Amino acid sequence: MTAIAKSPDPNTESVSRLLDAGEEAFSALGFEGTGMKAIATAAGVSQALLHYHFGTKEALYRAVIERRANAINSERRRLLAQVDLRGEDAVRHVFEALLGPPLGPIGGGASYARIFAGMVAGGAREVTLVRELYDDTARAFIDALAEASPGVSRIVAARAYSMAIGVLASALMGDDRIARLAGATPSGDREALLPEIVSFACGGFAALILKSKQK
Repeated sequence: MTAIAKSPDPNTESVSRLLDAGEEAFSALGFEGTGMKAIATAAGVSQALLHYHFGTKEALYRAVIERRANAINSERRRLLAQVDLRGEDAVRHVFEALLGPPLGPIGGGASYARIFAGMVAGGAREVTLVRELYDDTARAFIDALAEASPGVSRIVAARAYSMAIGVLASALMGDDRIARLAGATPSGDREALLPEIVSFACGGFAALILKSKQK
């Protein structure tokens, strides 16, 4: 198995600027449409320094996603650790811990939202990154959903997790289309959507549990 190169320290000023610029560029233009020179210019550093820190566009792309994934997963696990899985409304609290961090400031706002949505429905590159950077935390949440719902299989819990992430990806892209279809004004407040998304996820999980019991 090929060893994964360690990303540069994201707290270094020049690295942080490059990651910020990369996040904006990958969000706006996608991986294929983004050029290293443009990222270096936007970050106010030389292209040589960009290559020194990251080497390739592939490595920079991974580092952009890794920085955000680490922050999101760390907060998710912190919140999950506070949930009493035997307590009342445990499933709701698990979904709040899962879905809340990406919707808040730690989630990176509109820029990372577009990258995240691409990760959910991406190609081989994105599938690999999701497996490496998100799967461990995903398993912890699937375990939590199963434990909070005695008698429910992990496959049902995994389906509920996956479907909730799909709804999250849609919400992260904003409510512009929802507002347009409803003839309303977009709120622009992603965090305000959390109770609705959590309720939807809880309802979907309950429906999956019912269906599994009817088989």
